[in-house]
Amino acid sequence: GDFTKIISAAHLFKGTSLAMRCNILANIVEKIETNAKNHSLESVDVLLAALKEEWKIIHGILLQRMK
Repeated sequence: GDFTKIISAAHLFKGTSLAMRCNILANIVEKIETNAKNHSLESVDVLLAALKEEWKIIHGILLQRMK
């Protein structure tokens, strides 16, 4: 179901984050993956907000490096 999709997407995102050395991002996604494995949506709003904020930081860094 939906938890399976979340687990799969989070796992892929975690691996990509680690490959890019974005450890904070990977840690956030790992927590989302763990919650999904436990069929829990507890604190998902907080985790998604943290994910969004961390992505903004990484996106800014990537844009700077492309200049």
